Amino acid sequence: MKNKTPRQDRRFPMWEIASIVMIVIIVSVNAFLAFKTIADLSQRHARVTNTGNIIVAVKNLHIAVLLLESGQRGYLLTDNEEYLEPYRRALDNLHLRIRAVKDIRTEIPGQAQRITHLVSLIEEKKESLVQAVELGIADKEGKAMKIIESDRGLSLYIDIAAYFEEIEAYEFAWQADLFNKVEKLQKDSRTLFFVFIFISSILLSFLLILMKKSTRKEHNHRKELEERAEKLEDIVGERTKDITLYAEKLAYSNRELEEFAFVASHDLQEPLRKIRAFSDRVKTLYSSQLDEKGADYLNRMNNAAVRMSVLIQDLLSFSRITTQGGTFTEVDLNDLAGVVIDDLEVAIEASQAVIHCDKLPIIQADSRQISQLILNVLSNALKFRRETTAPIIHITSTQISVAENDSTTSYYELRIKDNGIGFDQSYADKIFMPFQRLHARETYEGTGIGLAIVRRIIERHNGTVTVVTEEGIGSEFIFRIPVENDQIDNSLATPIT
Repeated sequence: MKNKTPRQDRRFPMWEIASIVMIVIIVSVNAFLAFKTIADLSQRHARVTNTGNIIVAVKNLHIAVLLLESGQRGYLLTDNEEYLEPYRRALDNLHLRIRAVKDIRTEIPGQAQRITHLVSLIEEKKESLVQAVELGIADKEGKAMKIIESDRGLSLYIDIAAYFEEIEAYEFAWQADLFNKVEKLQKDSRTLFFVFIFISSILLSFLLILMKKSTRKEHNHRKELEERAEKLEDIVGERTKDITLYAEKLAYSNRELEEFAFVASHDLQEPLRKIRAFSDRVKTLYSSQLDEKGADYLNRMNNAAVRMSVLIQDLLSFSRITTQGGTFTEVDLNDLAGVVIDDLEVAIEASQAVIHCDKLPIIQADSRQISQLILNVLSNALKFRRETTAPIIHITSTQISVAENDSTTSYYELRIKDNGIGFDQSYADKIFMPFQRLHARETYEGTGIGLAIVRRIIERHNGTVTVVTEEGIGSEFIFRIPVENDQIDNSLATPIT
């Protein structure tokens, strides 16, 4: 017999739980701050990069304007078409730079308006330069030079240059401010990193101490469990001896009870047989000398002796269901039900009963006891019938699965349904008790043992029995027998032969 170490629920002290929670909180906060710092650094670097891109885009636009103006002047001063190619490249480049500047996004308040105004001035400047070149190409140098030497062109360039300087100044100042903030954030990050390392070192040391202490406590706890397991093993050993002795005493007691039941039934049956024999002789030899009352007394005495004999036989059968049961074999319920119906042929004809039997399964069971079970239930169905209605009995079977203790068990479910007198459903459990009767003996014969025998048989087969009934409608007995049925060990009781 295996002995299991008793399971103990180890409860951590509150200070250990509080320490672990505090460590988790501190590590979580440090991790959050670290991630937040990294995110802030990444965002600020992106803003610095964006400012640099704006400065470069503005410088490139400024250069593109100067190149366009230089290309225009070169062509108009030399009247050489070879200078048109640099002019046209400068014009295409200016278009690209204007689009690039329009696409930039600045964070500086008012900077977007300044850039928009700058672009509009450059567009106006570009139109002036293009107009002068087109006049030069059309051999209208005078008008072209007049446009070049006009005050408007110079004024436009002065405004454009001023806006370039103002935009770049704002961007450089914004970039410098961002650099200062990045440097401060990097410094704070280094400080936070060292603080995090310091706190983590302290927490790690504390955790190691805590683990060491917990390991020591666990060792002591395990040692205590082992000691208690050894004590429990000794107790189980002593209890096992006691149970073994009790089992031996129980087996001896069962043998004595069985012998007593056998002797009692034999000794009680003998006087009953003599009572019946002598009552028959008195009735045969002296019936003429007995008046009507004496003959009635004699008949009552004989009937009581018969009932007593049947009752003793039923009690003996009830007591031997477990101790003298046969081995479990494959039993074809179709054949078994057929034999039982044949045995009840006289009662069936007398009551004009009709029995419908569906196809039944082959089960693992004690054939003699299952035969007794079906016989008792069918006999009751024939006996407890309505006076004006012929009995109609249905025998059906299905296979079902039932969830039991985290597993599923398959059962054969046998149902025997009748249209008899039925009874109140509240007596469904009472009828399976010995000597329990729902009707007077004068109305329906019987000892009150039949259904008790039925329940004892089904319990020996690891099954269950229930009844669904309605008074005046009929009853349906429901039996469940496991598909995989192991025979119960009857070694504690030795059968009497």
